[in-house]
Amino acid sequence: MVFRGFGLPLSFAISIVTSRYLLPAGRGAFVLALLSVTITAAVFGSVGTALSHELGRPNARVRAVVTQALLLTVVVSVPCAAALSLIDLELAQEGYRSVAWSALALIPLLVAQTLSGALLALNRLRFWNAIQLLGPAVTLLAMLVVVVGFSKGVTGAIFAWGLAQAAIALVALAVTRDIWWPIPPHLFQVNRVVPMFSYGVRLGLVNLLSLVNYRIELIILEFYAGLHAVGIYSLAVSLAELLWMASSSVSAALVAPMLKESDQPAFALVQRTVRSILILAIGLGLMLAIAAPFLIPLLFGAAFRASVTPLLILIPGVVLFSPASVLASFFSIKLGKARYTFWITAMSAATTAGVAILAVPRYGPTGAAIASTTAYAASTMTAYWWCAHITSTSVAQFIPRRSDLAVYRSALAAAVRR
Repeated sequence: MVFRGFGLPLSFAISIVTSRYLLPAGRGAFVLALLSVTITAAVFGSVGTALSHELGRPNARVRAVVTQALLLTVVVSVPCAAALSLIDLELAQEGYRSVAWSALALIPLLVAQTLSGALLALNRLRFWNAIQLLGPAVTLLAMLVVVVGFSKGVTGAIFAWGLAQAAIALVALAVTRDIWWPIPPHLFQVNRVVPMFSYGVRLGLVNLLSLVNYRIELIILEFYAGLHAVGIYSLAVSLAELLWMASSSVSAALVAPMLKESDQPAFALVQRTVRSILILAIGLGLMLAIAAPFLIPLLFGAAFRASVTPLLILIPGVVLFSPASVLASFFSIKLGKARYTFWITAMSAATTAGVAILAVPRYGPTGAAIASTTAYAASTMTAYWWCAHITSTSVAQFIPRRSDLAVYRSALAAAVRR
């Protein structure tokens, strides 16, 4: 969380640059370009999660598993990047054809995701944290030079983001060299590669559905209201999702300890983690709701004043949904059962689409926020119920307690001292 805290000003600065220098329409084109890459990465980037699951098996051969996962990643990413570039070029609006270059970043993005899975499973969190911090740092620096300094607009923003993905992949390869080099002989082993690829694809379909669930309202919003509305709403989404900083940090730190435990102790750890995340998310959500009406026009410009209302509507749903990554890790990495996450995400996506189709034509970005918050709340309650059902516990175990505050303060103080 401390590392993510260092990255928070960088993420804010990136949002400010893309808002002030691309304006709503340009920011909308930039966001949709990155969306096409992240959707593809969601399908084929789950090799890293499958890798974590494989490394959690008894007597796993680390170097063999990691090199086979990297082989799968490269074989899949190159043709996908080429196809995605052609699709983006065909679909891009006039004046924004440069967004097709974003597809090239898919290759380093997938490589970094695979190696991140290895770092989490092996409990090498400091390297993982440094890699996560590198992305926004390189992106911001490149944007300041290319977008602000040379006024290259959307093309410069795409270049800056792609450069950051390449830097992350190179650093990830360097810090994990001891677990993939020298490359072992007989690299392609069917009995290892095929199950990993199969489970990775299943997880990828779940992640694709999850990403569509997160972003389907953007597609509906563009259809009914255009890129300007997408730019307004995307800023609200970016600010609201900052509340997931704690969840993503803690769920990453949870992977290695969870793999070492049997199912029931691991779930008890998950319950305590969920309660702690909710406490922090509620506090951060209240602060963001109070500050947003003043800070959004000040930092991002008067053109984005309309982002305030969607943000205030998004905050309750985002707070409720904040422990979702922890629950997903338990289902997918610990239990190896992606179907639970699939059905929860499918229900959430259907809710988002249904409410968005009704609300977006009338309310624009505000309607998109209503759809997202409704889906977040419904899917979170379903996930809590399902977790309690398969572990024979109660949903009440996820409700924060007074004792969790003391535990959370102690853990945070220890992290700061370290």
